[in-house]
Amino acid sequence: MRYGREVPRRTAEELVERHRELPGVDHGDLVREADESFGSDRIGDDDPWERV
Repeated sequence: MRYGREVPRRTAEELVERHRELPGVDHGDLVREADESFGSDRIGDDDPWERV
């Protein structure tokens, strides 16, 4: 038990099925909501942490 409650164990098949049941996410909506919450600052082309 963690944090006072038991976490159910799930098989990989159960996790895949639960994932299939999740609603789709619209990328544009997600970006707009993030911009509204956190501002629209974007990291420029000089980002040293950007993956190549």
